[in-house]
Amino acid sequence: MKKTGKKAFATAMAAFLCAVSIPHIAASEMTFTDVKAGAWYYTDVQTAVDAGLVNGRSEDAFCPDENMTAAEAVKLASVMHQKQADGKVSLQNGDPWYKTYVEYARNNGIIEKDFNWDKPISRADYMAMFAHALTEDSYDLINAVSDGTIPDVGMEDDHAEEIYLLYRAGIVQGDEKHLCKPADPIKRSEVAAILTRMMFPEKRISFFISTVADTPVKANDYVGVWQDAWSTRASLEILPGEEYGHYDAMIHWGDNASSAGIWNMTCTFEEESGKLVYKDGTFAMVSFGEAGAETREERWNDGEGYFLIGADGRMRWNDSREERSVQFDLERVPVPAPTPDELAEGFFGVIGAIAPGASGSSLREAAAACEGMRFALGHGIWYTDVSTLRKNILTAWESMTEEEQGAFDASFISVLTLVRDAEADWNTVKGRFEDAGADAMKGYLDDAAARLSWDVLTANILTMGNSDGSGDIGNTLAGEDFAGTWVCGRANITITKEGDGFRCVVDWPNSAAEVYRWEYLCTFDGMGLSSEETGVKRDLIYNETGLESETVLFEDGAASFSLTPEGKLTWIDFKEYPDNPNGMEFEKVEIVVPGN
Repeated sequence: MKKTGKKAFATAMAAFLCAVSIPHIAASEMTFTDVKAGAWYYTDVQTAVDAGLVNGRSEDAFCPDENMTAAEAVKLASVMHQKQADGKVSLQNGDPWYKTYVEYARNNGIIEKDFNWDKPISRADYMAMFAHALTEDSYDLINAVSDGTIPDVGMEDDHAEEIYLLYRAGIVQGDEKHLCKPADPIKRSEVAAILTRMMFPEKRISFFISTVADTPVKANDYVGVWQDAWSTRASLEILPGEEYGHYDAMIHWGDNASSAGIWNMTCTFEEESGKLVYKDGTFAMVSFGEAGAETREERWNDGEGYFLIGADGRMRWNDSREERSVQFDLERVPVPAPTPDELAEGFFGVIGAIAPGASGSSLREAAAACEGMRFALGHGIWYTDVSTLRKNILTAWESMTEEEQGAFDASFISVLTLVRDAEADWNTVKGRFEDAGADAMKGYLDDAAARLSWDVLTANILTMGNSDGSGDIGNTLAGEDFAGTWVCGRANITITKEGDGFRCVVDWPNSAAEVYRWEYLCTFDGMGLSSEETGVKRDLIYNETGLESETVLFEDGAASFSLTPEGKLTWIDFKEYPDNPNGMEFEKVEIVVPGN
């Protein structure tokens, strides 16, 4: 396909007012009784008819479900091509009426084979014709549709190249699952939609196809740092937001060393589509000096779009305000966990050097807290591999002497408490950090990545047996330690082994006739049981004969079950009880079978 100016695209399409119409009675207004408001093609038919691209079969019938013949299709494609190439249409009917158009299409590379011209044309053959009907620059890329991701069109299939071209240009999107159905005949309603999108680029459709077979994309899959393969100057960070179910995304695209474009979005996860979607996204140009950001020029605050991880593990970005977003091809940046030596020296050793009760220990606590957060953020612990992190924590601990372990135990809880106090009310403790020369602490507290890195690191240490000061971090748990029945007041938890994981059921009676039930499928991660965001909460109503009704309240709960140093079970549902506000601790009970 040769290139030409884009203005020729609109000019060529406008010429269809007379030349392209399939010869039936024209309708300048929507008078068709068989095109109902609310039909997916209603607007497309209205636009195509008003522009003279297609006509109705009669004054009051468009016949949207009738099929287009190969002869009708080749006339449309040939006239479109000639108008763009020559600036005018000279083609006229022959004998049979379509002969002239067939010869023109064959001579100009629009078709490569003959058809049964009076029979319906397939969707694949129609798309192939129209992919060759206009010049290459008429099909601007707006969708990142990777090779092989259209579910029913493999790259080795006939006309795959042309079909993918139209998908990527937003002219075709297939059905709700993006199935092309290439062998099916093409309907007049579908023809109207394709012609409308070819004529009016603003009507083209933005979408992205994700086909992660047997591995649905989860919200947490997005958390991390991503680098753009198309422009190595661009990076994306996605962190869990302060509000449950929200995620904070920031794109940093550095034009040069002293300035960058910054996009910020607050996203939510769509489980059905697998997308991380947002509205009210902002963009600003920021200049930097030695002290950091100096000026910020806001450009917009009404961006809409989404991120989506595809079958290849890469993430695409589509933003309503940023045309270049569809060109981004983001891949996760792998971040190794800190090594055992780094943990022993940079974290355990720093906190173990405080020496509680000695002169200046209060200031050393502040300095150690700041250094600990710097260590956690510097190693990107908020998105590192957690299983490797836990293994390295244990290895680091076992490499230390009993004296070094004891020194760490003596100070760890005090440092944790100081950080929590600083998060709660910075002004009450800021003097302590300033006197310790730890001025960077406030910046870490304001940095979501730093706070999360600190929480991940300290939580993994706490849950591996070190929170009671015994120094027995090596007494690790097994998943089977959680199996059994646990009770706390009226509530009880039953945990049973299921496959490679554990089924955890929480029953909390509201009355003698009503029970709330949470159910999760969890995995053991070395420190506790945790689930993906697939936990289900039900409201169960009972009568004298048994279960009367069951109402599903939500299906996206995520849970964590942990054991305290005293052997009690704690439960957190991150959707409903993210902070375990009741402080519930469940005790394990032995079930005695009568007669034994």
